[in-house]
Amino acid sequence: MKYIYLILFLLTVAITTISCEAEDGKNGVDGANGINAGLEFLVFAGDITDEDAAKIISENFGKTTVAILVTNTTNLTTLELPEIATMTKLTLTNNEKLQRLVFPSLESVSGKIVIQSNPSLTTVNLENLISAGDIYYKKNKALTSINMSKLDRVQNFVFDKNPLLQSINLPMLTKVGDEFKILNHESLSSLDASALLTTNELFVNKNEKLQTIDLSSITNTGKVSISQNPVLETVDLSQLTTTSAIINLNINPKLTTITLPNLVNSESLHISNNTNLQTVSCPALIKLNGELTISNNINLEALFFPTVTSIGSETSRSFIRITRNEILKNIDFSSLETFVANSITIESDALETVNFNSLTTFSDLRINSTATLTSMKISSVLDFTNLQLPEIPTEDINTLFTRLVNISPAITGKRISVGGAASMQALTNAETLRSNGNTVIIRP
Repeated sequence: MKYIYLILFLLTVAITTISCEAEDGKNGVDGANGINAGLEFLVFAGDITDEDAAKIISENFGKTTVAILVTNTTNLTTLELPEIATMTKLTLTNNEKLQRLVFPSLESVSGKIVIQSNPSLTTVNLENLISAGDIYYKKNKALTSINMSKLDRVQNFVFDKNPLLQSINLPMLTKVGDEFKILNHESLSSLDASALLTTNELFVNKNEKLQTIDLSSITNTGKVSISQNPVLETVDLSQLTTTSAIINLNINPKLTTITLPNLVNSESLHISNNTNLQTVSCPALIKLNGELTISNNINLEALFFPTVTSIGSETSRSFIRITRNEILKNIDFSSLETFVANSITIESDALETVNFNSLTTFSDLRINSTATLTSMKISSVLDFTNLQLPEIPTEDINTLFTRLVNISPAITGKRISVGGAASMQALTNAETLRSNGNTVIIRP
């Protein structure tokens, strides 16, 4: 029975291939100069053996062969095609005993490479592959070795649930047109895509032993998600300059530092539930179009965003939420001028310094802390609705109220609540603000 399905399929393809009745030696079944051109589509299925596969390749493989399907085999252990260089499609699915796939001369696949649910597959050698439409490796329980060391570009690149795979090395990959996803691996410890320049989506999630991610050349992405990697220690995104969607860096409990030294523009940034994270630094960031959330990083001590000038937009009104970071001491937004959003909420009982010294426009700024700040810089305010600050130094209260009372035209209808010891001048300025229709509370 092993050949019935296969022969019927190959016969159908063969009839289609030669139905044009072309002249022998040109475009017919014998191909150019009388050499067998082969069938366009080869299928290996059922209880086919290695010997059967070799015979099919010998009799039906040729220069016109561009697509191969290997599916539901029960005895096939190895598939080698050393000559093939260009294909439109390569699919291996549900092959019970298949252990090795070796296509050492393959350089280009215009469509998909799908390698999925092959429980015995240990080795895939595509050592000369340069480009592909899509590459999917999924649910290959025994896969330990892949070689795609020359891969340069691909539309989609997805590795998912290959539990024994320990490393993914793509030293020449420069472009992923849409999705780059590395998901749900139990043994993967390193990811090297150090030449990658651009992708539309970047996801590295739920890899239990992943320690290092090298994306040191990437400059432009869409959405970024690096999350739920329990032993991840190092992420290199040192050349990233622009993202057109959200960046999520969440639930990586061993990660101690997040540094995006060249990031200039991004849509939104979420950094949450990273237990050992101590520092977040974006020293070149100028604009966030959406929201900023930094929460529940219990060892985070410092946030540095010294060059950000604008957060939010008229079409994407959002928020800044910096909460449940229990030992957060220092926050630097010293260049932030405009915040077009609903609210800024900052909570930490360890706060020491906050710098919003260039901030002119915002709606609602609330800083909640039981600590007495050593420095609270907010001396450029022009337009706001609500301002709530914890206990701050007398000098900073004086500076703030002097600024507020000198805004022209005079502000009205604002709510201002500040903790700390106010000077006589600050108390006088507070009365002036009240007489102009503002609610002013100074908490001793």
